[in-house]
Amino acid sequence: MPKRILFRWGTHTVEEEDVRVKGKKTTVRRVTSNDSVCILPLIGKNGVIIVRQYRKGVNRYVYELPAGQIEKGEKPAHAARRELEEEIGYRAGKLKFLFTSYINPSLDTETTYHFLATDLVKTKQGLEESKEITFKTVKMPQLIKMVKGQKIKDNDSLVGILRYFVITMDKVR
Repeated sequence: MPKRILFRWGTHTVEEEDVRVKGKKTTVRRVTSNDSVCILPLIGKNGVIIVRQYRKGVNRYVYELPAGQIEKGEKPAHAARRELEEEIGYRAGKLKFLFTSYINPSLDTETTYHFLATDLVKTKQGLEESKEITFKTVKMPQLIKMVKGQKIKDNDSLVGILRYFVITMDKVR
């Protein structure tokens, strides 16, 4: 059954499609969008660089890991390297793919590719003119306090941080 485009906005499209579920016809809607990357940049012995930026959807500044959309035809690792340099002005000497996650699988097609960036080399922040992003380095104990104290609420960042600690703890066992 054909998909119907209800709305387009930038890289997002709202589609509608008639499908059969348990033999009954129903209409489903979904948002299609570019996939994204989220990067955990480790610096020094136990530092993590986080960003603070204004997010229109929640009408406030939020703390999160560097992240962004993958451009059409771009590989996830390239997008991760590009976003690191744009948002925090660092280049990763090593970039390791960790895992993928879904933003909201009941509604959205977007997959997030999570990376670990190490051996960071300072370059120059290259923000788009429409963005205002500041960044800072926090130590792991402070990062954990920010998560526990709900100072970091962005899902991609929370998933990336939690999964990093799970992977790290598995190596210790």
